[in-house]
Amino acid sequence: ILGYWDIRGFAEPSRLLLHYAKTSFVNKVYSFGDAPDYKREEWLKDKNSLGLDFPNLPYLIDGDLKLSQARTILTHLGRKFNLMGTNERETSLLIDQSNDLRQELNNVCYRAINFDAVRKKFCDETLPVHLKLFEDFLKRQGKKWLLADTLTAADFQVFEYLDH
Repeated sequence: ILGYWDIRGFAEPSRLLLHYAKTSFVNKVYSFGDAPDYKREEWLKDKNSLGLDFPNLPYLIDGDLKLSQARTILTHLGRKFNLMGTNERETSLLIDQSNDLRQELNNVCYRAINFDAVRKKFCDETLPVHLKLFEDFLKRQGKKWLLADTLTAADFQVFEYLDH
């Protein structure tokens, strides 16, 4: 069971990885309603009854294993399906780097008081810096995918964040 709000958000890289691995799963979605109220009752009803050590969204229930937090889940699934690269460098490198890009985008979408000005600054200044880092990295790597010649969990996360 992969639980998250009824949006792509932080759970989408894990959903993509599960689909790629041809693994059936229950995509448990919670509605939070429209602004400004953002009703969370549906999630709050389940939150403390799932047996999660740290009740939060997204969460993954994989047999007896119960995890929360997007990067923890993605890392677990990457290991489970042998999608964490072939060495320690590949295993560790890009999940957090791509998360930095996502955090910057979240600041635009969810925290901006003057959305148009913040969006423009993100598109004109912040995004090009991140994209240049990825471009330079890819040129140095010379691999078919981000880290290796086979897909890794980082590919799913970077794809999702760039698609946003």
